[in-house]
Amino acid sequence: MKDRLNKKVLSVFFYTIFLFTFFCGARVIFAADDKPTDLFFSIPKAEIKEGEKITIGVKINSTKQPINAISGIFSFPADLVKVVSMEKEKSIFNIWTEEPKLTSNKISFEGVIVTPGFQNAGGLILHVTFEAKHKGTVPLTWEEGSVLANDGLGTNVLSTLVSTNFKIISPPSPVVISKPVIQKEIRPSLPKVKDLVNINMDIKKISRLPVITEYPHCLDTKNILFISGVGEPDAMTKITFHNFSENSFWKKIIDYFYGRGQAPSEMIVKNNKDGIFHYVSLPGLEIGKYSATPFLVNSNSEIPGLSVKFLVNRNWIVHNMFAALNNVGILVPIVFLGVFFYFIFWCCRKKKCVNKGETPKGTD
Repeated sequence: MKDRLNKKVLSVFFYTIFLFTFFCGARVIFAADDKPTDLFFSIPKAEIKEGEKITIGVKINSTKQPINAISGIFSFPADLVKVVSMEKEKSIFNIWTEEPKLTSNKISFEGVIVTPGFQNAGGLILHVTFEAKHKGTVPLTWEEGSVLANDGLGTNVLSTLVSTNFKIISPPSPVVISKPVIQKEIRPSLPKVKDLVNINMDIKKISRLPVITEYPHCLDTKNILFISGVGEPDAMTKITFHNFSENSFWKKIIDYFYGRGQAPSEMIVKNNKDGIFHYVSLPGLEIGKYSATPFLVNSNSEIPGLSVKFLVNRNWIVHNMFAALNNVGILVPIVFLGVFFYFIFWCCRKKKCVNKGETPKGTD
């Protein structure tokens, strides 16, 4: 009777451990936290005067999940303000797939943040400077937007597009300033014009370096690799590739059964009159992690541009591998606990039999 009672207690204990482990594993795998992300405007002050300028910051909040791509379009009343400049300095973007563009009364942009992405509050995308034309209320309204998570799936996690506004008021009565005072204010700024011209020339030179604007982040070995970019008009662009993936045991097995394939080949292409260049590879690429780097080819040198990274794999193999690892992650703790408690039960039974002078089953 006592042995039966002990067996029932142990059975209940094992079932309790099993259910606890199962539900804990299911919670870790399937739970999805709410990850609020919003695009908004940062305005330094709520009112400006006619003729004044104001710089608005276009920003992103993503505190609970890393993101790697943002795009958006917002509008403003063109009869009340005009765009003076759009600045990308200190932006969280590493690559601008679409430069900030002004079309009528709308501004559009699109960019990418390389891995590990961006996860913080108040991330700066760009600055837009407006000049006030007439008195009134200026609404800044989002027309559309998209924020993609850095989860390998390109999930749109945007939750809110936060629009805003500011007011333009009439300036006070003008104050008459004597001519000598005006001359003193203007003269000190004249020597800075030359410096500004030199800075502008340097920016133009830098902008001629080739930049890859379109490329696949993940590519199946059966597909072809298509790369597009922009550089100096009518110049030559050299595109090189580097495979920085490890030659692991599993990669050797996949290459053995499905063929090794070939790495993307280096190529020199000619830019058209707008500076646009293209690269197309052959199908059957080798599995691996690659970086592609464009070079501006001159007669005496090759100047590198910004590199981009992409992955070549067999999609169904990766999917099945992660599914198998997910299932193994659930079964391992269950099997371990079962073996552990069975060992404790066996030791207790053996000790009890030794005390009675009996030999437990399964021992010599």
